[in-house]
Amino acid sequence: MTRISRYTKEIVVPDEAIDANGHVNNLVYMQWFIEAAQAHAEAAGWGEKACEALGAMWVARRHTIEYLHPAYKGERLMLTTWIDTVDKIKSVRKYRLEKEDGRSICEGETVWVFVDRQTLRPRRIPDAMAKHFKSEQ
Repeated sequence: MTRISRYTKEIVVPDEAIDANGHVNNLVYMQWFIEAAQAHAEAAGWGEKACEALGAMWVARRHTIEYLHPAYKGERLMLTTWIDTVDKIKSVRKYRLEKEDGRSICEGETVWVFVDRQTLRPRRIPDAMAKHFKSEQ
């Protein structure tokens, strides 16, 4: 497994991300966060296939976003995500979305719970996975 403490993805705001107010729609930010989380997990070797092999998956318990500035069509943004904490059954992932000049667009957090694919009940995060993510803190 590859240790990647922070994952950064560049986003150029597409036309379809813009809402009736002329800026990026709130739901789009959440979609970008989830896509970055998935890409980070894949890059680290703990993506969907690895979890599927364990008979488990991650489900979101809570999402929070603090909106600081709007983003507009065509702007180039940098989205960074990292694991903040890991415990027995859950992980807290942080996100920061910035403009090219470093100005923050928004910051967020997701509490992800590791669950059994069949029962959907919380399940202990395997030691190898937990150690990997804890080493990133």
